[in-house]
Amino acid sequence: MEIARLWEQATACSQQTTRSLGKTGKRAGGRKTQAPILKALPSKTASNREGRRDGPRAGFPKALTYREEQCAAYNHRKDMFKNYPAPMDWVPRYSGVSEHDQCKLTCQSHALGYYYVLEPRVADGTPCSPESTSVCVQGRCVHAGCDRIIGSKKKFDKCMVCGGDNSRCTKIYGSFTKPQYGYNDVVTIPEGATHILIRQTSGSSSASDNIYLALRRRDGSYALNGNYFLTPSKQDVQLQSGVVLRYNGATNPVEVIAGRGPLLEPLTLQALVVSDEKTPRLKYTFFVPTHAKKPSPQWLKQKARILEILRNRRGRK
Repeated sequence: MEIARLWEQATACSQQTTRSLGKTGKRAGGRKTQAPILKALPSKTASNREGRRDGPRAGFPKALTYREEQCAAYNHRKDMFKNYPAPMDWVPRYSGVSEHDQCKLTCQSHALGYYYVLEPRVADGTPCSPESTSVCVQGRCVHAGCDRIIGSKKKFDKCMVCGGDNSRCTKIYGSFTKPQYGYNDVVTIPEGATHILIRQTSGSSSASDNIYLALRRRDGSYALNGNYFLTPSKQDVQLQSGVVLRYNGATNPVEVIAGRGPLLEPLTLQALVVSDEKTPRLKYTFFVPTHAKKPSPQWLKQKARILEILRNRRGRK
């Protein structure tokens, strides 16, 4: 079977160092931009804007995913952009990349905002996307189950347990109904959360209701739409250790943040309110791990008394 043969070849060379980087990357698409909010909001200085930490790499540990490693191999390539200083800080780009191109090494420069196809193929064994268990083999996305077996039908459940039955997590859901000008805390999505879906629906199909989604990290920096600057188009929200959330952009009548997780850091969902003339239509759902309940102190004391009585009875015999 051809797929089996390709997988054997992939296994032999999987996790090796990225192939020669002698070719200049090909530009693939647009630039990541951020639009300032100008209505009824405090002004921000240029130094604040330049110093914001809402980019992909803020506060990250050194551990990288396999695709991140392949993008990062270009960080010090001075021959690609001679007018810009290295490092370029290349990160994987997923949003806006078609399924047909998932197995190309498409990376985005955090410094420039542009994204490029740096290699026509990712290294064999690289996952096709953050949401998929399938892997790339010789430039093709080959189906695999969550058990990493080619052709397997096993899937992750809502708790991100391979082949699970959704019994190890609990659904959390809610909405935002009391807007105030500026940033409003909606909910803190905890570490370990899975299958995150956040939607803010505008009352009009063509105009915004001036309420926008934002994500703040534990240290106060922003992963998305911080410091009164919005990302109008699709963006990958790069989080700790390769976790990615998809954002469809602030200009959409229905703003969406989605990702399967699990999160390796807590995130605070915020609503950036520019006008309170309209009622928010913000709803969220995610799943959190269900931990076994600890026995109460009273129950433990009762158990100790019962064990003591049983020991005494045995001693009399």
